Formats: sequence, structure tokens, C-alpha cells
Amino acid sequence: SFHAVETHGLDRTEGHDLSALPEQCFEEGAHIGALSQPEEFSIRLANFQSGLSAAPVRGKRLGWRDHNEDVTIDQVNFDPDAVVHAPGIVQAVPVERDADMIAAFPNGYFTVDLTPFELHMVATDLEKIGYKLIALGASYVAFWAEALLDDAQVALRSQIVAGLYHDADIDALNESVEGARHLILRYTD
Repeated sequence: SFHAVETHGLDRTEGHDLSALPEQCFEEGAHIGALSQPEEFSIRLANFQSGLSAAPVRGKRLGWRDHNEDVTIDQVNFDPDAVVHAPGIVQAVPVERDADMIAAFPNGYFTVDLTPFELHMVATDLEKIGYKLIALGASYVAFWAEALLDDAQVALRSQIVAGLYHDADIDALNESVEGARHLILRYTD
């Protein structure tokens, strides 16, 4: 989202060395400003990572039901096709930590949405119990666990998800993902 990039200053170039960037990043000797070339991603990532330390305190609570799609989080996890619309675009992002891929696709511009930094905190929390961020859409984010979660991990996942949604139905979610390794969450409201 251009709005999230602009709001959080993720395309700032001040203080970054632009001398190694290819010529298509410049027009008449001046940097164009839109970080649209692969070689410029390190600037966006650095800006994103510097914003993580200033991330706001948790406390935003989303609704369990997506009114645009008329589905709940547990229904989405039971049937991901309810919100996954073709065509999909796959893009690899050169990051060391999966959660950092959010820098390439920052969203969450509206005040009721999770900011890119808040979403990063959620991804980091889920990473601690075995989930990897694998996909990011306009409203939903998908995670994958290499192995099925044990009871302690399920309890932690329940706690994390309950902290995101003011009306979370954790029992329904746990039932919808039982025996599955995916987890799909909405980060917009």
C-alpha cells in the first residue's frame, strides 16, 4: 500500500548511500524516489526495521468477522478459498527473517488496521511457536508450521489470536485448524 509506505516513511532515502544504485533509479541525475527497483529494497527494509523499535504498544483489537467477505477467521481457516482470490502473485523477498517480508508489502494504513509494525510483532510471536510467515495479502496473512503444534503451542497460539480480535472464538479456530499446519489471520478491520 502506497499509503502505508508514505505514512511510515518507508521510502525515505535520507542517510542512505545511493551511489551503488543502477541508473534506472535516477532521472537527470536525481534519485526518482520511488523504491521500485530490487536494488533499492535494502533501503525500504532498513527504514522498516528502524520503525520496529518505535512500534506502538499492542492493544488494537479487530473483529472476528470479515464483513467484506462475510466470513469469520475460523471459517477462513477451514476453507481458505473463501478469501483467496485468483490470480495470485508470487514474489520472493530477500530477507533473513520471514517476518521482515512485510517491508516489501506494507499495508495497514487505516487506524483500525494493524500497522506493518504491529503485524510484524504478531508474525514474530507466531514464529516463536513454530509458524513462518508465508504469504501476505491485502487483508489476510498466512502462516505455515513445519510440524503440527503441541498442546503448549496451541495454547500460545490461542493467546496470541485472542489478543488480536475482540470477539475471538478460539474454540472454533482451534477446531478449524486441528490437524492442519496453516494459520490465516486478517490484519485489517
